[in-house]
Amino acid sequence: MPAEKGKWKMSEQKKETILVTGTSGGIGYPVAKRLAEEQHQQPSYNVVGFDRKAPSYPSPSAECLHVDLTKEKSLRRGLQAIRDLHGDRIASVIHLAAYDDFSGAASPLYDKVTVQGTRQLLQLLQEEDFNVEQFIFCPGSRSLYTMSSYQRRLAA
Repeated sequence: MPAEKGKWKMSEQKKETILVTGTSGGIGYPVAKRLAEEQHQQPSYNVVGFDRKAPSYPSPSAECLHVDLTKEKSLRRGLQAIRDLHGDRIASVIHLAAYDDFSGAASPLYDKVTVQGTRQLLQLLQEEDFNVEQFIFCPGSRSLYTMSSYQRRLAA
């Protein structure tokens, strides 16, 4: 039986949704691509990507939406698209959208994108009553490759 407009099929409703932000970045792109490839082989979840740039990869198993986390209206539209397509349950938000600068200098873009964008994403997920099971935050590649002072002492 075909789904009514604005409704989803029962089988689609049961699929988990994974939201990946920053899907055109150096970390977000491979994460979203890998999830989409796995999804294509064994459909068990919906992969949705948010990025302020156009979709980086054409994939029949993922949806990449043009969403700017620093703009409330854009973020609300993206979240509404998820709700319309997949409901209000998100199994995992993999939040990789961030401004990364290796210079070490203070940057207003870091605050705008990484701090304020993250705050707004969390706030709107709560305001819009999304049921989020897991929120993973990796603010840029520096967080993956920079050693802590403790790690540097151990390595010395």
